[in-house]
Amino acid sequence: MPDAAAWRALVATGLLGGLAAIAGTEAAARAPVSTLAPIEYTGLVWALLFDVVLFATVPGWRAVAGGVTILAAALIATLAPTGARPGRGRTPPA
Repeated sequence: MPDAAAWRALVATGLLGGLAAIAGTEAAARAPVSTLAPIEYTGLVWALLFDVVLFATVPGWRAVAGGVTILAAALIATLAPTGARPGRGRTPPA
């Protein structure tokens, strides 16, 4: 049976997970999926950072290079212009 500290951790994990699910749903409702998709990949980088902080595991150079590549790709995909400009390609209202 879990002790009080374990129960607190379980409850906090459940609440934070629920809030993250709500935030993800709201983000999907308000932003284009093409903007949000690259951010999903940053979860791999977060996992790597938590591994370092919680378990004192030092990643190899390939893991660090992969994390940097993922972050760079997410930034490029998120900040790059889409090429579509408002008002172009539409017919004027009648």
